[in-house]
Amino acid sequence: MPHHSSPDREKKYLTAEKRLAEVQIAASQLPRRREKVPHSREKAGWGTNHKSPLFSHVIIKKEARKPMKKILKLMKKRTTILKKAIAAAKHDESSFPEGRLRVSPRNGHVRFYQMMEDKKLDEKYLKRDQRALAGSLAQKDYNRMFLKTAQYELDKIERTIRLLEGNNTESLYDDLSEYRKMMVKPYIQTDTLYAEEWQAEQFEPNPYMENMKIYDTRRGEKVRSKSEAILADILYGLGIPYHYEKPLRLEARKIRYPDFTLLKINTRKEVFLEHFGLLDDEEYRNKSLLKLDEYRKHGIYVGKNLIFTYETENSPLDIKGIEKMLKEIMLSE
Repeated sequence: MPHHSSPDREKKYLTAEKRLAEVQIAASQLPRRREKVPHSREKAGWGTNHKSPLFSHVIIKKEARKPMKKILKLMKKRTTILKKAIAAAKHDESSFPEGRLRVSPRNGHVRFYQMMEDKKLDEKYLKRDQRALAGSLAQKDYNRMFLKTAQYELDKIERTIRLLEGNNTESLYDDLSEYRKMMVKPYIQTDTLYAEEWQAEQFEPNPYMENMKIYDTRRGEKVRSKSEAILADILYGLGIPYHYEKPLRLEARKIRYPDFTLLKINTRKEVFLEHFGLLDDEEYRNKSLLKLDEYRKHGIYVGKNLIFTYETENSPLDIKGIEKMLKEIMLSE
């Protein structure tokens, strides 16, 4: 009796065959030597300074391991703090008096007793003029607990560091051949892959006076002013993913179109960039201030998730200053 496959199964097979054909076509276009895989950044539309081409599965190892490096950096910083504190605590051990402190609160008053280590029933009441001794005994008790806990934490962190440095889960995907990467979706998304997907998002741009978008950018899009074109080219050159006039919904029926929506890759947070290019004009200036007020009312704050640039007749666009600002805000760890 002949076997008849179901429509769903046939569809599944066709999808798999189509995917395999796509992989084979892509594979035929790959160079034979991995180190010479071209990075088509210019066509990708992300930027020339980034380490991975948009829509490409060729991920540089350093990028894939960045999140783990951050974790390891924080853990190593913690071990440094613990080691210094443990050293200070051990240095203080020799200066402590004999015994330990017993605190006895009673009827709104507190009494302090010095108890000998080897004689549980031998204790001495500490008078007011002996409060310094009580303080030293309290510090001694804290010192003992601190050394035990801190050493335990240090041992665990150092063990974890050794484990993570030898086994990096993200690197499993990175170490695959280029052909396998084309067919595999990693379970832990690297910052680079996240940025690629963010940059590939589709949206309806600002429909207002489309005919005013007459200035070209290096990325091949049209913007409304020469200054916006300069800003777009700066972002592109720095490798900062951005969208031009991407809609931002502030309320149910209120949509705004920031000049640029940027992605801070290492935090995966969006930052909005507004350019105020006609601040000499009073009406324009007042509208710009109202725009900043509106942003603030909706939790978008200057210096946090909003940055702005400006120019006047006497203060032209500060290109070097803007580049420095964007590097500091968008590219710093």
